[in-house]
Amino acid sequence: MGDPLVDRELTVEEMLSDPIVRALMRRDGVHDDDVRRTLARVGGSRRGGGALGGE
Repeated sequence: MGDPLVDRELTVEEMLSDPIVRALMRRDGVHDDDVRRTLARVGGSRRGGGALGGE
């Protein structure tokens, strides 16, 4: 039986609030909204059978 705080994936909000992730994003000039838009676009492509979707 694993630790439930370790044995799960972070939510997007948890990831974006992580201090290390925030520092890297700041260094790279990436904003929260950039990440959210990219995830929404990729999610839409996967559901719609686009380039990343089911082939």
